[in-house]
Amino acid sequence: MRIFLRIHWKTVALLTICLLIFLTGAVWAQAAAGDYRLNVRREFGYNGGDDIRGNFGISVIGDLSRVSAIRYEIDEKPMATQSSGDFSYSFKTSDYANGWHTLNATLTLKDGSSRKTDARRFQFVDSSVEFGAVQGILLRIGGILLILLLVVGGSVLLTRGKFASLPLGAPRTYGFNGGGICARCGRPFSLHFWAAHFGTARFDRCDYCGHWAMVTRRSPAELQAAERAEVVAAQPDPSPAPPVDPQEEFRRKVDQSRYMDE
Repeated sequence: MRIFLRIHWKTVALLTICLLIFLTGAVWAQAAAGDYRLNVRREFGYNGGDDIRGNFGISVIGDLSRVSAIRYEIDEKPMATQSSGDFSYSFKTSDYANGWHTLNATLTLKDGSSRKTDARRFQFVDSSVEFGAVQGILLRIGGILLILLLVVGGSVLLTRGKFASLPLGAPRTYGFNGGGICARCGRPFSLHFWAAHFGTARFDRCDYCGHWAMVTRRSPAELQAAERAEVVAAQPDPSPAPPVDPQEEFRRKVDQSRYMDE
C-alpha cells in the first residue's frame, strides 16, 4: 500500500509538472505572437471612437530593440517604412478617401524573422461628421448646465427667507449627505440633496444665515468641533471691565452737574 501511494504521488507530481510546462509554453507562444501592438494616436484633429479626421501618428508598442524596420500598411498597401528612431510615422486622413480603412504594421526583426501586428480599422470622415459630433457634445453640455441652473434656481426659490432656529451648540444629525460648515457664520449644517455638485464640493446654502457658497463635506470630528465653538460663542465675555480713572470720573460728574437744575 505504501509503495502504491509513493508511485501514485510521484505520478501526480509528474503529471502536474507536465501540465505546467504545457501551459507555460502556451503562454509563451501567445506572448511571442502578440508581443507587438499597433498604436494610433491623434496629433491634431478629431477622434470620435473609430471615426477619425486630421493628423495622426502611428507606431508599434513592444520591444523595439529587436526590430530593424517597420512597414506600415493601409488596406494591405504600403504607407511608409521606418528603420530608425522610434519607428513612428505621421499621416493625414485627407490623403486617403473617406470611409473604412484597415491599418497594420509588418515588423522585420534583427534575427531575420518578421512579425505582423493585429489590424485596426478606422473610418476616415469629413468635416461634417466632426462638426456634428462637436455640436452634439455642446448640446449635452448645455443640457447639463440648464439642469444645474434649474436645480440651483429652484432651491433658491424654495428656501428663500427660510432659516433654521436651532439653538447654538444643540446636537444635530447630518443625514446621508453629511454636513458642512458655513464660511460666513461658522455654524455646521446638513448638506442638501438638491445642492449642485462640482467634484468634491457642492454649491449649497447655510440653513442659519442663508449664505450660498461652495461647501465640502466635513468629518464628524470637524462638525463636533464647530458645534462646541457655537457654545463658546454663545457665552458672555468673562473679561472684567477696564478700571475707571478717578480724575476722568470726577470730570464726568462735574460736566453732568452743569445741566442740573438749581
